[in-house]
Amino acid sequence: MSVPDVLIIGGGPGGYVAAIRAAQLGGKVTIIEKDKLGGTCLNRGCIPTKTLIERTKLLNKLQHLNLGPGTDKPRIELKEIMQTKQSTVDKICKSTQRLLDSYGIEILQGTARIVGQKEVEVKEDAGTNRFTARKLIIATGSSPAILPIPGGATEGVLSGEKMLEISDVPDRLVVVGGGSIGVEFACIFNALGTKVTILELMPQILPNEDTDMSQFLRQLLENRGIEIHTEAKVEEISSKGSAELSVRFSEGGQEKVVGGNRVLASVGRKPNIENLGLDNMNITLERGWIKTDNHMQTNNPNVFASGDVAGKYQLAYVAWAEGIVAAENAMSKNSEIDYSVIPKCTFSDPQLASVGLTENQARSKGMNVKVGFFSFSDNSRALTLGEEDGGIKIVTDSDSGEILGAQIMGAEACELIGGMALALKLEATIQDLGDMICVHPTLFEVIKEAALDVEGRAIHRIKK
Repeated sequence: MSVPDVLIIGGGPGGYVAAIRAAQLGGKVTIIEKDKLGGTCLNRGCIPTKTLIERTKLLNKLQHLNLGPGTDKPRIELKEIMQTKQSTVDKICKSTQRLLDSYGIEILQGTARIVGQKEVEVKEDAGTNRFTARKLIIATGSSPAILPIPGGATEGVLSGEKMLEISDVPDRLVVVGGGSIGVEFACIFNALGTKVTILELMPQILPNEDTDMSQFLRQLLENRGIEIHTEAKVEEISSKGSAELSVRFSEGGQEKVVGGNRVLASVGRKPNIENLGLDNMNITLERGWIKTDNHMQTNNPNVFASGDVAGKYQLAYVAWAEGIVAAENAMSKNSEIDYSVIPKCTFSDPQLASVGLTENQARSKGMNVKVGFFSFSDNSRALTLGEEDGGIKIVTDSDSGEILGAQIMGAEACELIGGMALALKLEATIQDLGDMICVHPTLFEVIKEAALDVEGRAIHRIKK
């Protein structure tokens, strides 16, 4: 058996993309994957949840249409959208397999353990084998963290991954954690008729997002019947029966209790490094995650890491970028990762996306800031779509006009933020955006108008 140039542990975003890039550079590549290609993002995360939220978003729209007297309100069965979700996942899995096959990448189905400086033991159905590689890339990902409170492991307390497997719509759902995953699931099940309560420890849901945008989204979700508690510290979860859970939490110094049929625990993730054998290579960890430099290289020059396990950003698209850098350096190039411009998206309904600095962050750095805002309710395309909620906020340097950051809440925000990420990457100014000629009617026009608003020149807004 020939020795691969690059051996990759993990076939998720940080692994399979690294494999493709190494193969493009002429490397002989082997992937070891214990579960399914695509990792959490494809099988138990990004793709399944986005499939569900698109269906429930459509349901929300249909339910607000006037369908005429005597017409029943539209409804969808959980079983049907779960089948659609799985069909979508399966289709992308097969496509990923064909993609890897086209590059001649070897895929081993099994559990890997590092047993020497360049040696990996793989337990497969047919038995255990050992493989040696010139370079190793660790891309084992992460798993949901368990709530570190009494009752955190009680039956009915589920991770986001487990929520994707349920067969019935709960009457009441308590979401512990108001980050992206928690808010997305809250939107999904609210649309399906569940009474949803969000408990968030920080002063706002989506704690890392702009305060104004977070508050705007909170108001919209509460208008839909989602109950939201912030600065809420969950103390205990207890079972009150076969399908009844009680969540005790403190808020503003007062102890409160909320009940639910299910509890979604969305409180972070932990690295998949257990029984991986990192000690056999003396790999350095940082806060439990594999420590890497800007080349995605560990303290061992023959070992690289990419994706969640590297502990930087738990985002599939960052894992792709890290995987490419790791692969290029494993193939003797000199590439560095650039984390300077990373857009963030929450696929709630409506979506919230951001890139760069928020207004508060820029001011805390002592910058002279000017802000522009334009509402979707003043955008013709948003009105034709029935998507007038939300808007875009652009944060700029008041002296140079350089764009420092942008936050978008509303229709297709996660698509539009790509334009703002490019603007930051190219160090564009509000003049650059304001001078654009945009197709009409499009949602992209809100970006131009918000840039013009920085200097009080927005066209499609009534004069103040």
